Amino acid sequence: MRTLLLLRHGKSDWDHDLPDHQRPLSKRGRKAVKAMGKYSAKTGPQPHRALCADARRTIETWEILSDAGWGAEAPHCELLPELYLADAKGLLRRIQQMEAKTTTLLVIAHEPGCSGLVQLLTGARLRYPTAALAQIDMPHESWRALDENEGELRLLLPPKQLPSHKTDQV
Repeated sequence: MRTLLLLRHGKSDWDHDLPDHQRPLSKRGRKAVKAMGKYSAKTGPQPHRALCADARRTIETWEILSDAGWGAEAPHCELLPELYLADAKGLLRRIQQMEAKTTTLLVIAHEPGCSGLVQLLTGARLRYPTAALAQIDMPHESWRALDENEGELRLLLPPKQLPSHKTDQV
């Protein structure tokens, strides 16, 4: 079995006149990602590897997430330009390239790729808020074998549902 953890980056900051690729996280986004990092480090399966789009907001999401929860135990993270605004099939193609020894994989990406990938793998249509974490279990011993509609959505957790996170206080 393979476990995919799929995280949409935290809420970005639109207050600056920057290109999309360079937009940072907002204060609210940083707070949500930190809460998700603390939660996932305590309760969820820990990834062996991480793939992250190379946009500023996804990189900041990775840094805050790993510092908040895993610290020195953070998995290796690969920054990938091809994940920036990748669609569901693009994300799936990259995931299928993972080595077999990685049984739990974290992918940090963008919308609509995140919700599209959940739908592609599980058939579930859903709203995917910023900093939300999905867990999809796949019945294979190899990432290469992943295919459409074979996954089971175990979790979709928006940060607003975390007991330690109140977005209305930001």
